[in-house]
Amino acid sequence: GLEIDIVREALENVGHTLKIDYFDRQFSRNAIAFGRTDAAAGLKIDNDDLFYSDIYISFQNTIISHADAKIKLESIADLKGRRFSAWRNAYQNLGEEYKTATENGTSPSYLEYDNQLIQNKMFWSRRIDLLVIDQYVFNWYRQRLSEDFITTGEIANHPLLPLQTHYRLGFKAPSYRDDFNRGLKQLIDSGRYDELKDRYLVVEMSQRDEPVYLHYNERPPYLVSGNNGVFGLTATPAGDAFKRAGVHFSWQKTPGDKQLELLKKNNRPECLVGWFKNAAREKYAKFTVPIYTDKPQVALTRKDNPLQHDSLQTLFTNSKQVLLVKEAYSYGVYIDQLISAQKPRRIITTLENTGMLRALHNHQADYMLIAPEEAEQALVAADLDPEAFTMQPLSDVPFGETRHIVCTMQVRDETIRQLNKAIQQRH
Repeated sequence: GLEIDIVREALENVGHTLKIDYFDRQFSRNAIAFGRTDAAAGLKIDNDDLFYSDIYISFQNTIISHADAKIKLESIADLKGRRFSAWRNAYQNLGEEYKTATENGTSPSYLEYDNQLIQNKMFWSRRIDLLVIDQYVFNWYRQRLSEDFITTGEIANHPLLPLQTHYRLGFKAPSYRDDFNRGLKQLIDSGRYDELKDRYLVVEMSQRDEPVYLHYNERPPYLVSGNNGVFGLTATPAGDAFKRAGVHFSWQKTPGDKQLELLKKNNRPECLVGWFKNAAREKYAKFTVPIYTDKPQVALTRKDNPLQHDSLQTLFTNSKQVLLVKEAYSYGVYIDQLISAQKPRRIITTLENTGMLRALHNHQADYMLIAPEEAEQALVAADLDPEAFTMQPLSDVPFGETRHIVCTMQVRDETIRQLNKAIQQRH
């Protein structure tokens, strides 16, 4: 990391070799006192026996919230009573107003962490409302947590902390301190210090491989978002496949009716989760092997409106009963072909499943086709009584339409091969 490289190269400039030990921040001074180490990083000058270096790194902290939380802060005092978190001993370093807002670091709604990974996980899982952090550190973790949390949402920045926080090394011997200061000055004067900063704070953030954006929409039990990311019958195996394959990805919430447009536009590496495969889509998209196999689809209707047909072919011949279908949605090869051939009386809608169920409930159509594992949760999500509906099995519908990860043509063939291997290993 940046701090380590600055310290290492400054010491190398004056003939020293760096050996690193890790301690909890609050014990780092004691580690020197007890002879466990020669110096400690990340310190501020205190009234003790240590010999403090010149400033070797500074942070510009800010306060960050989720934009959809609509939090308004007029001053640092407005933090009081809110759930917020910062790095260890921040309450001692960010000024008197901040110290008061945290009740000298003892407020039950305020947390400090040595490990900023935990701090960022707390923010993205929405266990805290506000994050006190350096902007570059925040951006770094935002990228690296994008596979386990939904980090693509808009954030709000509250720039109420004008002062930079400066850090020094504390040494047990003044000779080590003096050597480090000379090496640090050489690092700065040569321009190497700025090169290191650019490498970590600019170049890495801008040139890191662009993630594959993994699009989802809420569709229990296949795709469900929560505080700890996206999970479900198709979301979990999709996320696992990307992780096993070592392919960097980022969850992105996108309405279902917009997802196919992304495939056709082919603007960047993007994938959709849990879609059926058909010949039309194969012309403009790439598919992985199946990540999930459905149970046979059923006809869902109101109990007061029984269908009285045991096969889809005979049901489609009934011109009095209206099928509700989703626009541009594939129900699988067999059903798609049967709809095309028999042209049943139908209404085409852009509604998601919950809206379609409400349409059935309001007598706007007579039945819809749905996987049985999806039906019950969709009814609950639509705030409808499952007892008011019935699922009619259809004898001619084949078992198991397969669901896939489907990607734009910009996703490399090698990536698809890696995903396929990871999916097959999981099974």
